[in-house]
Amino acid sequence: MRVRRLIVASLIAFATVGATAGAAHAAPANKFTRECIDKLEAGADSVDVCQESPSPLKPDNSELVWGTISFVILLGLFVKFGYPAVVKTMKAREDRIRGDLEQAEGTKTEAETVLAEYRAQLADARAEAGRIIDEA
Repeated sequence: MRVRRLIVASLIAFATVGATAGAAHAAPANKFTRECIDKLEAGADSVDVCQESPSPLKPDNSELVWGTISFVILLGLFVKFGYPAVVKTMKAREDRIRGDLEQAEGTKTEAETVLAEYRAQLADARAEAGRIIDEA
């Protein structure tokens, strides 16, 4: 089941990347050439009108469309598959840390009990040593 989902997701990703790359490389050259020819036929004085470069800040509309579609698909895949996995992992980690802290607290309490017993035995041994010295 997971393998099938991974294959489908990979095919979708490759299809969107391939369509975006094809549109990015093929369309602009033909589009700008066609616009230049149209301007010259409409009565432009020189080729200088055609020498204007497109805006470096705004990509071509087809790139915006395919980029948006790719983003929405990838966002949907993340929301459907990625986010629940992240939440599950975080919950498991939280539970493990909570268990470790409880175990550490129990171990600390046990160690304090053993220490109190050793101190009581030490006090008894000193009292016994003092009694033996007094008898001698």
